[in-house]
Amino acid sequence: MRAVFSSLISAAIGGLVVFYAMSNFAPPAAKTATQIVRTNVGSVDSSPAEAGALTPQAIYERYSGAVVHVQATVTSSYNGFFGMPVPQNQVSTGSGFIVSSGGYVVTNAHVVQDAQNIKVQLADKVEIPAKLVGVDQSTDLAFLKVDFSGHDFKVLKLGSSQSVKVGQPVYAIGNPLGLDRSMSGGLVSALNRAITAPNGFPIRSVIQTDAAINPGNSGGPLLSSKGEVIGVTAQIASEGSSGNIGIAFAIPSDTVKKVFTEIKQSGKASHAWIGIQGATLFPQLAQSLKVSVKEGAIVIAVLRPGPAETAGLKGADHTIKVGQTSYDVGGDIIAKLGNVKISSMDDLIAEVNRFRVGDEVKLTIVGADNKSRQVTVKLEERPQQPPSPPSQPQMP
Repeated sequence: MRAVFSSLISAAIGGLVVFYAMSNFAPPAAKTATQIVRTNVGSVDSSPAEAGALTPQAIYERYSGAVVHVQATVTSSYNGFFGMPVPQNQVSTGSGFIVSSGGYVVTNAHVVQDAQNIKVQLADKVEIPAKLVGVDQSTDLAFLKVDFSGHDFKVLKLGSSQSVKVGQPVYAIGNPLGLDRSMSGGLVSALNRAITAPNGFPIRSVIQTDAAINPGNSGGPLLSSKGEVIGVTAQIASEGSSGNIGIAFAIPSDTVKKVFTEIKQSGKASHAWIGIQGATLFPQLAQSLKVSVKEGAIVIAVLRPGPAETAGLKGADHTIKVGQTSYDVGGDIIAKLGNVKISSMDDLIAEVNRFRVGDEVKLTIVGADNKSRQVTVKLEERPQQPPSPPSQPQMP
């Protein structure tokens, strides 16, 4: 079966990348593009449907002033005539939004990656230098600090992504193709998607939307009908092109809150890690294995060094077929974490994410011999890069 999408584009919607020689330094043409306000709600009823809901026009008028145009410059060089190095700037343009009166701005990590210089542009076209406060590659989030003294700006509220429902209207404001503060609208198409972070780890609980998202929207807000941020636009799915096909993904606001708090407190975000590759055990596979549990997370590989190795967990040692699909089996099956039943790999990842580095968790394990045992695992800090390619089984 062919893949549904030929690519997931993240750096691309981080946006437009413009090259120009330092000797001829000029901002990208998109900066001066006429402001376009696009309401693309399709079949969505744009009238308020719940208490506190706003019309799309009201959302734009109230909150578009909180959206900024982010420009991140990376300086490199190329060999010119006679082999002489010529300085060159690579400018990545994306979106961001202001989340506090103290000047904190949220954007995507891939928008500002490796930048030597960052600036933001407000709605009135004023450009202000920005300081990078912290980056979390594992969630593709970055936070800037900007001195907005003397400038007119708005602040967006981070809402709760836990209350988001499939089918509810949402609105994105950003800078697609350099067109400042463009607005598009659509629905929440699905919840609990997973996308790949810049460092190869999966980002969980992602919101899928059909709101028009294009290169340059990265780092912008996905807003509820109440004007609250429920996500940060980060990636689009594409089949043969880099443009919008109605499938886009936003990092949930609850993840943004957690990472933002940790970065403000310690300068970095922390991610607890068990150190396994795993997959979901489902009833048909469990029946083939003749084990007592019908659901759980089956350990495919124990990553070394890591907490699971220290705790004595075992990975797969052979392969079987269920129908037309092959599965690596023979590894331990994680049935519970503490008192919480684990029905899937996603369950395990979600539970691990509730704990901190250094916490000890008790796992109920069913081994290949169908015997149950309990092991204690001390969670460690997840490495900066996954020990194996992101196409391999999921890693909590």
